[in-house]
Order: sequence, then structure tokens, then C-alpha cells
Amino acid sequence: MDILFVERNTCLHYLVEHPIREMFHPKLLIRIMLKYNAEVNIQNNYGDTPLYRAVEYEAVEFITALLHAEASVFIKKRKISVRWTSLTPTAITNQTYLSKLLNLL
Repeated sequence: MDILFVERNTCLHYLVEHPIREMFHPKLLIRIMLKYNAEVNIQNNYGDTPLYRAVEYEAVEFITALLHAEASVFIKKRKISVRWTSLTPTAITNQTYLSKLLNLL
């Protein structure tokens, strides 16, 4: 299931950032992907995991679903982007004052 696309993004990476995510139940989608061996902690070329992307897009339901699927909050990025200077999903929530997300992590 971990088909790698541009910048080594997987279906899980795209799922959490795509507007279609609002149309479906996150836990169900992630459970289906995990059933077909999707790796919840896989990193793209920048070191972003699906959880990291979900935090960036403030996709709260996906954050919750990924955490229930045992996504790690401790994986660090390989490259630091211009927008984010911190290295873990927890650090991003601290930096951007997303208290709702921080409570989930």
C-alpha cells in the first residue's frame, strides 16, 4: 500500500492534506490503509510523516486517528522547511499555538 509518489509521499500523506478528507471518516480510511500494510510512520523526502502533515493541515480527526494507529510524535524531520523551524509534530503545535492539537499529542 505504500506506493511512493512525488517527494516520496504516500497515500496517507496525501489523504491528510487533501480536501476530500472532510468527506470521509478518518478512522475508517486509516484503518483500511493499515489493513493493506500502509506504514503509519513512513517519512517522505523532507522527513514528514502522515502525522506531521496532519498537524500542519490542522486535520484534528486525522491526528486522532493516526495517534490511535500508533503514529509516533517523536520522529524528526530530515529537512527543515521555511515555514516550520521545529522538528517534531509536538514542537509544531507548540510553535503555532494550536492548543487543540497539542492536547491530542
